[in-house]
Amino acid sequence: MKRMTKDQLLQHYSRKQPQKFTQLDGFTEVRHDDVMRGDENGHALMGGETYELMSGAYAVRLLVTEGAEKHDVLALLEKMRRWIARDGISLATPPRLAIKLNNVLTNDPCALCGARTDPSGVDLFLDESASLVCDACGNLHAPELMRVLNASRARAVMPFRRHTTRPCEFDDVPF
Repeated sequence: MKRMTKDQLLQHYSRKQPQKFTQLDGFTEVRHDDVMRGDENGHALMGGETYELMSGAYAVRLLVTEGAEKHDVLALLEKMRRWIARDGISLATPPRLAIKLNNVLTNDPCALCGARTDPSGVDLFLDESASLVCDACGNLHAPELMRVLNASRARAVMPFRRHTTRPCEFDDVPF
């Protein structure tokens, strides 16, 4: 595609109406300063709402700066994926979570933060998926579900009463 001049771009976009977008920006070689804090790889993410004069029926459009390194783009995209999974596309909507029976019991990474999960048979998942969510993300995004889940887990580890031939003094304790 031929590079357009500033005047050509302004003429092209002058016929369009502003459209609301969620903008996610990924930065490389970020050092700690007053605006951004880079992670251990020097990466930082920022996001928010913006209005642009772009149009189209697409749900997602990816713009990569000319000269960006492939490995940086892939790393930032993965971090953005985790961010969206954790915080929602509007960056204000929490992800929908559900308690489900887990019959696989593998410690897959958390769908939201990437940390290892500790499955127990009844676990927290992204709603409508088989993607596990760790307890830390569950406490952050769905504390009410975690209370139910923790109560269920506590009940599952309660000791069973042994059957004896004589009456037990704890027979009236409900389990």
